[in-house]
Amino acid sequence: MKHESDNIKKTTVPCPLCGATAYEPWARGPDFEHYTSHDEFTFVRCRHCGLLYLNPRPELSELHRIYPPHYRSYHFEKPVMTFKVRSFLERYKVRLLNRLLPDKADIVDVGCGGPGFLERLRRHGRPGWRLWGNDINPEILAELEKRGFLPLPGRFEELDRPAGSFDAIFFKQVLEHFESPRTALVQAARLLRQNGIVVIETPNIDAWDARLFKKRYWSGYHIPRHWTLFDPRTIERLAGEAGLRIETISFLSSPCFWVESLHHILIDKGWPPLLYNRFTHRNPLALAFASFLDTLQKLFSGKTSNMRVILRKESP
Repeated sequence: MKHESDNIKKTTVPCPLCGATAYEPWARGPDFEHYTSHDEFTFVRCRHCGLLYLNPRPELSELHRIYPPHYRSYHFEKPVMTFKVRSFLERYKVRLLNRLLPDKADIVDVGCGGPGFLERLRRHGRPGWRLWGNDINPEILAELEKRGFLPLPGRFEELDRPAGSFDAIFFKQVLEHFESPRTALVQAARLLRQNGIVVIETPNIDAWDARLFKKRYWSGYHIPRHWTLFDPRTIERLAGEAGLRIETISFLSSPCFWVESLHHILIDKGWPPLLYNRFTHRNPLALAFASFLDTLQKLFSGKTSNMRVILRKESP
């Protein structure tokens, strides 16, 4: 593996949910995906509330290191086959919003990483929707504006927008990246109109693959970019503290977690690139087999390692 030469600056933090400082080590590993440093990082579990979080974690000044230009979320249209499959599956998310939102609504995709999901909302959603994209990357913001979307530059928790600006706020595989998920959801509650919704998609640590690859290799850790990981119990507590009510928790397909967890094992054990490079999100055969495993997981356990949580801001 090729790494950046300098170690990443880190900071020790208390539990992002309850503020406690007592914890037990849970998992330890390097950046298997982008090789941004020589460091290994540790996920710990809070002894008080059970939340899983990275500790110590990179300082905010290191964001440019841990999100390099080749970070895959910045290249949402590649590979083409994976992009087309994802586009097809995400039509169902648009159908969900069609049921939950009025003809005219303001919708923001937080930490969007590109215009892909907004494009699907525009293509399959209601013509009266106004679509906003939030990101810190200037190139992504420029692309959003070029395509006719409304850019929201900066860190979401620092946005200076009027209260009640939006009808729906999407955290699509992004809440786990936040410095403070609690602050992000408090901000979301402030920005929502009455009866508005927050839709969160985030890894679920209470799943077969999360337990099977627990100590080092689970792709859901996404070290060092995932800072906080949830299960249904901890996400419900977080929502309640932000003043939001959980409406539904459902579980989505997550074949990439299976495939990339195997990738991490092979690369850590010294197998040749010709083999471990077959276990990535770019390989449709590997994804097909992993989808079969994920279907079995949901059939027998009722869960996967990818959950969708819908929160609602109720009228006072």
